[in-house]
Amino acid sequence: MVNSLAIQSEDTVTLSSYDTALANHNQPDKAFERFEKLLAIEPDDSMALNIKSLKRLRKTLD
Repeated sequence: MVNSLAIQSEDTVTLSSYDTALANHNQPDKAFERFEKLLAIEPDDSMALNIKSLKRLRKTLD
């Protein structure tokens, strides 16, 4: 998947899939950072917006 990311670094589906994989493999901080980059490319990306909301909720609960 990293090769796909290098080739299609602006493809929001690829970015979202990669970021989700990071989150699912115990790298949530890296995933959150990358979701922010995804939102810079596609501000209305529903997956990235949901993750951003979860991050804010997590900060509120901590």
